Amino acid sequence: MFCLLFLSFCLSVFLSLSLSPSLSLPLTRSLTLCLSLSPDRYVYFRTGGSLAATYFISAFWHGFYPGYYMFFLSLPLMTQCERIGRKKLTPYFGANEKGRFGPWGIVTIISTEVMLCYIGIPFLLLSGEWAVEAWKNLFFGGHVVMVIFYFVCSVVPTKRTVEGDKKKK
Repeated sequence: MFCLLFLSFCLSVFLSLSLSPSLSLPLTRSLTLCLSLSPDRYVYFRTGGSLAATYFISAFWHGFYPGYYMFFLSLPLMTQCERIGRKKLTPYFGANEKGRFGPWGIVTIISTEVMLCYIGIPFLLLSGEWAVEAWKNLFFGGHVVMVIFYFVCSVVPTKRTVEGDKKKK
């Protein structure tokens, strides 16, 4: 009975990691389970929402290998890209979708997974030199794409929604 419960729990965690359209769900909720609440409560809210401080404490929690710090200190950029993309692009492309398995939902799932694979390289290699070499071989493409995405989304006008107009009245 215990094995069956444990197997169903592992399957649910795997599915939530693999099919999540955003960074906050797979990385900070499913992967670390209840431990992710501590950085939220004790660092993020007390520092006024500083992602860099929160992720730095997470890197410190994992250890002193440079790969941990490279991984966790790249996540604020990815998180900001996710937030601005959700705010600016989802009203244009995903506003009418029901659930995350429409075309826009599939795009967000794939882009989240690809970027997590790119950013996760230092976490797996641990060595700073090896991680920089791996990112060099990829021409720092993930970071370049995130910076370009952020600046492009910054100039996209925010689409007004019917729900937002009703709240203002």
